[in-house]
This record gives sequence, C-alpha cells and structure tokens, in this order.
Amino acid sequence: MGLHSLTFVTALTLSGLLTGVARRVAWRIDLLDRPDSQRKLHKRATPLMGGVAVYVTVLTASVAIWFVGRGHLDLDATSARLAGMLLLSGGLLCAIGLWDDKWGLRARHKFLLQIASTLPFVLWGRTISTVALFGVSVDVAWIGIPFTVFWLVSCTNIVNLMDGLDGLASSVSLIACLTVAVLAQLNGLVPVSILALVLAGSLAGFLLHNWPPAQIFLGDSGSQPIGFFVGALALEASVKRATGFMLFVPLVLLSVPIFDTCMAILRRKLNGQTIGQADRAHIHHCLRDRGLTTRQTLFAIGGLSAVMAIASIAAALRNDERIAIGICAIVLAVLVTGRVFGYQEALLLWRHVLTFTRWLRSAPAHLESQFVLLRLQSRRDQPAGEIWLRVVEASRRSHAESVILTQSQPAGARETTLRDWHDDARDDFTDPLPAGDRWQLRLVYRMADRTSLSLEIMGRGPTDQQAQHVETVVQLFSALCRQEIEEPAASESTAEPRILPVHWPRSNGATSDAA
Repeated sequence: MGLHSLTFVTALTLSGLLTGVARRVAWRIDLLDRPDSQRKLHKRATPLMGGVAVYVTVLTASVAIWFVGRGHLDLDATSARLAGMLLLSGGLLCAIGLWDDKWGLRARHKFLLQIASTLPFVLWGRTISTVALFGVSVDVAWIGIPFTVFWLVSCTNIVNLMDGLDGLASSVSLIACLTVAVLAQLNGLVPVSILALVLAGSLAGFLLHNWPPAQIFLGDSGSQPIGFFVGALALEASVKRATGFMLFVPLVLLSVPIFDTCMAILRRKLNGQTIGQADRAHIHHCLRDRGLTTRQTLFAIGGLSAVMAIASIAAALRNDERIAIGICAIVLAVLVTGRVFGYQEALLLWRHVLTFTRWLRSAPAHLESQFVLLRLQSRRDQPAGEIWLRVVEASRRSHAESVILTQSQPAGARETTLRDWHDDARDDFTDPLPAGDRWQLRLVYRMADRTSLSLEIMGRGPTDQQAQHVETVVQLFSALCRQEIEEPAASESTAEPRILPVHWPRSNGATSDAA
C-alpha cells in the first residue's frame, strides 16, 4: 500500500503545480471562459486549461511509475500496451477539447472525433467480449467493439455535461476514481488500481484550484479525457476472468451523472429541442434553484456519488450486484418522487405515453372512418342522410352533446336548421360523458354565391381527445355539404367550396376564432 499512497501524493503535488502554470499560460494565450449572463454566470473571465494540466500529470506520473515501480507491479506486455493505448486515446481527446475550447467545433464533428479517439484503446487495448449481470454471462463478442466504443464515448460526454458548476465534474470523477481503485484492488488488478490513483491524485491537485470560487476550469480539454479515463478504468476494474465484464459496477458508480444525462436527453427530445442544445435544467441547476449555494450543491451531488460508490463496493464485497442496483434505484426514486430532480421529465414522459396510448385506442375507429371516406369518394350517390349519420358517429367519439347543421342565405337572412342531433338521454352510450370543460367546434362551408352551410358541435371533456377526430369530421362535413347542396338544387352553384374552421375550444369553455 506504500506505493499506492506515494502514487496519489505524487500526482496530487504535480497536478497542483502544473495547474498553477496552466492558469498563467491560459491568460497569456487568451484561453478564457467569459460570463454571458445567461448560462455562464461566473463573475469574471476564468482560464480553461485545467484539463491540460490534469492530462500532463497523468501522463508524467504514469511514465514515472513504469520506470520506478514496474518491479513491484509485475507489469506484463499486455498491461503496458493497455496503459499506452489509454494514454493515447486520452491525449487525442484532450487535443480535441483544447481545439474546441479555443476555436469551437460543431457537435457532429466533435462526436465523430470522439469515436475516432477511443478506437486506439478499443482496438489495441480492451474490448468487452462477455457481459455478466445477476450471475448470468452473455457472450457479446460480435458487438464487443461498438458496445465498448458506445460506453467510452458516453462516459466522455457524461462528465462533459456535468462540468457546469465549480468543482463538480472533478469532485464526482475523484470519487469514481477512488472507488475504481478499491474495486480493482479487490479484484487483484493492481496496475488498474495504480492508474486510478494517478487520475484521482491529479484531480485532487486540480480541485485545489477549482474549488468554489474556481480560479480555473477544466474545459473540454479536461472533461473529455477525464470522462474517458473514468469509463475505461471502471471497465477495467469490472472485468473478472471467470465471468467477464460486470455491468452493474460502472452503471451504479456513475449513476448520478448518467441519470442527469438521460434526463437531459429525454427533456430536450420531448420538448422538440436538439440533444446538443444547452439548458439550465441539470441536477446542479435544480439544486441551485431550490436555494442551495454552490458549495452546498457540490456537497449534495458529491454525497449522492459517495452513496453510489459505497453501494458498488458493498456489492463487490458481497458478490451480489442486487445490493448496488437496489440502493441506486431507491436513491434515484427519492430524487424523482421528492421533486428534487427528474420529476418534470418523468411527468413529461408520462403525458407522452398517455397521448400515444389514446392514439392507439382511437386508431381503429379513425381507420374505419378513413375507409368510410374512401367509400364516399367512390360512391357519388351516397344519400346525405347516411353521411349525416357518419358525422354524428364521428362527433360522438369526441363526446359531443349536440351536432347542428344549418344553412345561411346571403343578405343576412335567418339561418335554417337542416339537421340536428342532441344527446338528451344518451341511450346509445355505454359509458358516461367524461368530466371536463365544455368545448365548441364550428365549421363553415361557403359557396361562391355566398350560400353557406355551418356545422356546430358542442360537447364536454378533455380537448386533446377531440383533436384526434377533427380531420375525420371535417372530411365528412365536406362530403355532407356537397350532397346537401346538390340534392335540392344541383344547378344552383358549381363553384369550388371552402371549409373554414371558425371556432375551437379553450380550456375554460370559451371559443376563439381560428384562421
């Protein structure tokens, strides 16, 4: 354990020194993150080269350990190649992030470069071939490479998205690295444990400068390689020779940032935004909006990460992943049900599911109505009375209480009711009218000679259910109007008619004009 402690302290000291140098260099080359009063709410311009200092520390300390401690670590060629590919991929991601910090990259190009950067480690380092969960091992050799790339790129972006608060990404990653070091040591993977301690010490040294109020930020040059290192080392620490990749370990260990990222993707997609569009609805934003200070928010999220770390270690010691998964599920459920974070996203998802379910239930009736319309188009001699019954039937599906067809003559003549239907006894219904606001829909069929037919439908219930049947009602009304006009006086007007939706329901029962 002496080598482990020496590794951590050495990396911490070197990182602290190099971060101070990076601060001065960043000011000289104008690599700064300036506040914009929208998302970047820090008070002054802050250097962005913290990630470079962390990566250089990891690289320098790893090379030093190779020459100084290889006799104690019993490193073989495989371990050396794995460490080399790990540092190579991390260096590529650091370079990509540095370019993005200085000149910017489009999200698509950045994503493709991230995939390319992970390939050295995946192709010549480690590829997942077997996944174990609940004691069952599954051979995934045929998707091992894409699965590993997906995991590493996901971790890269997860930590990147978490880097929105002073000290947050570095603190969460520090806890994860210390946990990985313990898990690797329990599995007898000493080289992995040492590499995890190198990264942990580098983050601890950087955190001395990044603690609120931060004097330097990681930038993409730091959050990207750190996310990759954490994902890769968690992968290495979770591999057992007998069972393969233990899936629960990295998932539970990184469950807080993973949950935050999943909610961000869900929120943006359901709100019609792009996934890469930034917002202020991450977990640290939600905690700040509840009145917590920056440090209190940092301690709160760090505490959640620590709970997940302890759960992972306990599951590893007991060799029972159900412990970690159970604790993780309870903590995340408390966050959602307590409306701390994720409640709005869960509610939004539930509403989309309900809307989709209602659409599925109404789809057969809508399809039947479309078939009726096809038959109407093929049969020009369909009596107006039969079409009227179809209009009433479609309206009843929207929980209408009355349907009235009126005719208006030009010069302000009084309207004449041609057909009407009122649901007085509701004898034809097997279910009661649903509770809800009253609504009104009015359609006008206007001829060139200023004669018009109007269809007025009134009912009660949620307006989102009526919208599912509007298209069918409009098309049936068009067919009905043609027959009503052609049957009594086929030669009076042959101008092409127009259908004008005049009224649409509001939630308070009032009506409004629609263009």
